Amino acid sequence: MEKKCPFLQHEGGLSSRHNKNVQSWGCLRNPIQHIDRLINAQTSQEVLENRLRLKTSIIVVKWLTKQACAFRELIKHSVECSKEIAEVFLENAPLYAKYTLSDIQKELLNILANKVRNKIRKELRDCKFCILIDEALDEFDKEQMAIILRYVDCDG
Repeated sequence: MEKKCPFLQHEGGLSSRHNKNVQSWGCLRNPIQHIDRLINAQTSQEVLENRLRLKTSIIVVKWLTKQACAFRELIKHSVECSKEIAEVFLENAPLYAKYTLSDIQKELLNILANKVRNKIRKELRDCKFCILIDEALDEFDKEQMAIILRYVDCDG
């Protein structure tokens, strides 16, 4: 049996750990491929598109807090109504900036709820108030809850 060269054993095949490390080292030496350059390379057009996506999502979430419609359906409707939105949303959006995941919807709702709570706190200050809560089952046997806050503001 023929012994292999120790260097060739160390180097291994194309997918060996050594060759992967050599490739990573080559990328590290190339400053064009550094992550900070890639992050900062986002164009002003991409920034505007991301803002439009986020603004559309916020408008949809605001509207949905008052209605009982599906998020994606209203997004699709917004896309149909505006060429500008259609060019940057849904299939045309990069994976990292779709703004349609349920986690993002919940985060937007949470931000809006905090804004509403803070506005109510500012209005109430030391005023008297009461909270009415009503629950009922809808036609699909889902519980629906209505929360009513009644108060007299400082102006009477």
